[in-house]
Amino acid sequence: MKNMLKDKDSISQSLFKEISEISSDWVWELDELGRYTYVSSKVEVFLGYTDSEVLGKTPFDFMSKKEAQRVQELFLQYLTNKEAFKNLENTNIRKDGHEVVLLTSGVPILDTEGNLKGYRGTDKDITRETKLISKLENQNYLLDQAQEISEVGHWNLHLQTNILTWSDQVYRIFGLKPQELDSTYENFLHYLHPDDREMVNETYSNSVKSAKPYQVEHRIITKDGIEKYVEERCIHTFDENGNVKSSIGTVHDITQRKKNEQEIKLASKVFTHSNSAILITDKNNIITTANKAFEIMTGYKKEEIIGKNPKVLGSGWSKKKFYEDMWTQILKDGVWSGQIWDKKKNGEIYHAFETIITIKDDKDEIVNYIGISEDISSLVKEQKEKEKVLTTSQVTGLKNRYALLKDLKEEEEGFTALIDINGFHQISSFYGFDISNKLLKKLSVMIESLCEEKYEIYHIQADTFVVNMLKDKNLKVFSDTILQLLDLIENHTFHIEEFEIPISITGVIASDKAQTIINKLDMCLRYARKNHLPFWVHNENSDFHKIFENNLHWTKELKSAFKEDRVVVYFQPIYAFNTQKVERYEALVRVIDNDGNVFTPNHFLSVAESSNQMKKLTKTVFLKTLKALRSCKEDYSFSINISFSDMQDPEFLEFVKENLYEHNIARRICFEILETEGIVNEEPILDFIETVHQLGCQIAIDDFGSGYANFENLIKLDIDIIKIDGSLIEKIATHQDAYDIVDAIISFTKKRKIKTIAEFVKNRSIFNIVNSLGIDYAQGYYIDKPKANISDTIETNEISFNEPYKTLIYISQAKEDTTYDGAIAILNASWNNNRKSNVGGVLLYDKHFFLQLLNGPVDKIDKIFERIADDPRHHTIRVLGEVVSNEIEFDEWNMGFLPKHDAITDMFEEFEVEEGIGLYNANFDNMKNLLKKLTLYI
Repeated sequence: MKNMLKDKDSISQSLFKEISEISSDWVWELDELGRYTYVSSKVEVFLGYTDSEVLGKTPFDFMSKKEAQRVQELFLQYLTNKEAFKNLENTNIRKDGHEVVLLTSGVPILDTEGNLKGYRGTDKDITRETKLISKLENQNYLLDQAQEISEVGHWNLHLQTNILTWSDQVYRIFGLKPQELDSTYENFLHYLHPDDREMVNETYSNSVKSAKPYQVEHRIITKDGIEKYVEERCIHTFDENGNVKSSIGTVHDITQRKKNEQEIKLASKVFTHSNSAILITDKNNIITTANKAFEIMTGYKKEEIIGKNPKVLGSGWSKKKFYEDMWTQILKDGVWSGQIWDKKKNGEIYHAFETIITIKDDKDEIVNYIGISEDISSLVKEQKEKEKVLTTSQVTGLKNRYALLKDLKEEEEGFTALIDINGFHQISSFYGFDISNKLLKKLSVMIESLCEEKYEIYHIQADTFVVNMLKDKNLKVFSDTILQLLDLIENHTFHIEEFEIPISITGVIASDKAQTIINKLDMCLRYARKNHLPFWVHNENSDFHKIFENNLHWTKELKSAFKEDRVVVYFQPIYAFNTQKVERYEALVRVIDNDGNVFTPNHFLSVAESSNQMKKLTKTVFLKTLKALRSCKEDYSFSINISFSDMQDPEFLEFVKENLYEHNIARRICFEILETEGIVNEEPILDFIETVHQLGCQIAIDDFGSGYANFENLIKLDIDIIKIDGSLIEKIATHQDAYDIVDAIISFTKKRKIKTIAEFVKNRSIFNIVNSLGIDYAQGYYIDKPKANISDTIETNEISFNEPYKTLIYISQAKEDTTYDGAIAILNASWNNNRKSNVGGVLLYDKHFFLQLLNGPVDKIDKIFERIADDPRHHTIRVLGEVVSNEIEFDEWNMGFLPKHDAITDMFEEFEVEEGIGLYNANFDNMKNLLKKLTLYI
């Protein structure tokens, strides 16, 4: 179709008029042996022979022996060098015996490998001009007559005096007034085109040296700066010694001829060699000619259709109004394009894409119609077949996801059900693809048996089917049918070969627009599974609607965040025990909204996965981490989270390689694998690890110890580092099981020489334990929170390891107008919200009495208590007890655990507060009794 548009643009209004009117030259083709393989019908005008008499012969067969020898020598040079040539003058002998002088130009025909296959060119009859010049040599009076006839100017150059004489016509050709300047040879050269000046001068000089005439075409630049083409011919006169005395020549303005030649050449090539069928009719729509492509497409020879109306091609499939509208547009706009059914000579109907344009003369009257068409039957058939493939599941033969989206666009909003096989991945892994596909096929037959007559059924992905109620708006009937189908499937055992396979199904129903229904059904499915619902009909008033709206919000928010560069990376330091300093950082993604609020991945990560934005998110984190790394003065290493899906993507691997090569920083990059399931396809995973290892990167497994898949993957993969799951680390100080598991992991990794990182290290107690177990690195809030800038994170000298800690309990009485909120304000003022220093407190409030426990570094606790004592809001204050030790094991105050120390335990024995339990976690009545007894001290 693009070719047809190009054809339409290339054929100008006067193009075909020139084809029929200009008859001064003919076109030919030679093979590699110099034999004519094609001649246009004009050959008979030039040589008197028909085209059949010329084909198979060589140009030299129509020359005298002497002339043939001369021309052959010249042609052999062009042939050897595979060069184009032009304006090769040669004399031929016509069939009637008369001589004809031709001006021949040709270009080589090369195949795709550059081999010469022949020549293609044109001949011009210059017999008349040649005879005229011959007469001019002896009859000067004919010169004026020649100028009048041919509008050719003449000139005369006397070599001894260098006097150049121009006729008035030459001046006019050069854009000058007659006798406007001295007509010297130098002035003549001045007006030649700079690119042609040397060639013309050399041609004239060689002609003088050889004492032979010459003919040359070249460009000139007129006084007004207009570029023209001229043809010059020259002969010489001689003195008694045979030396050239003067030169006589003609100058012919051939600018228009050149333009016509180019258009004719272009039109001829388009018409002859176009792959599109071209049909030309006169103003009465009677066919005048057609090209070879038309003959091939329709089966009609050109001679068979000339003089006929294009209606001969009509298939009868199009209605009368179609043709009426077509001709209305042609006559109004001068062009029409569209698809049409036509009929070939053998009666075969074919689908064509056709363009019809009008050709008008200078009076704006139509003289021709040109039809350009292309048989698109195979394309239409292929498109239908592709559409069938695109819209059909290859496993079940049902319509697929593409077909569903297409159908939904054509229907009004209605209810749609999604039916999903629970745990199909495990079924496929256990039984294999062949058995799984047969299972899906049998399931599709069962769904069709119950729903086909009423509803449209789709198989949109491996384990998911959709039933669309389309025009039926009865939700109760629809939901009853789906529920009946689910019961049927749940109570059925599928027999596949020798296997009996029961399956479990989750079904949901929702209603929404075509653009969002699939996402909504997917969210409904997640909601149903999360709440253990085998069947659920979405209700706009349910909490799910808020979840769905939230997901839509984050889908849009992520897109705009990418566009506005609001996806940022925070960095959390990772502390090395052996060097006692921060050596690494983990890159953690954040999204900042337009109000400046910072959101962690738990708000948007699942949405990024379901909205196909996860790959972009990973790449953004990767590039921004590289930028931070390059700007970092210290030689830190950086960990970047990736998934198995990322590792299986060849394009992501190329992206990683390209950026690491460019910045030469691979040794400082560690890829942390985020595990959500086992490895399905090992080969690309192993290839990714091998490639980045070769570049110098490290590989870590995140959340190690959270499931069996970790141990399996640790054996399969070449891992450098494991990050022990935070759920184990945060319980390591209080749960023996967690301690034992971590201890076993450390023993396992040391044998395999794998480094370990403990995450969720949130207090000193956990920090000391993971250090004692021999873990290599620690990461968590005890070290520092993630920060936007590495320079803002904790410095090594801010971490103290053996400083003494103080636990202090005091009771105070505030002024009578102090409310509970006021009490909280006092507490906040007390410990200054400084969790990084692990200063914690528990507050119990009754009326205006406070009971508070503080723990933290001695110097900080002393400063805090000093501020408390000076706070004017306190009426009285008394310390009940304090313990100072650098061996106390403790957990964070707000987790509800007290330091494990005998002195502290003794404080609460008489009040029946269980050892190790925080005050606010104790029995409330006991706490009130404790407070009442403690107030007796004031």
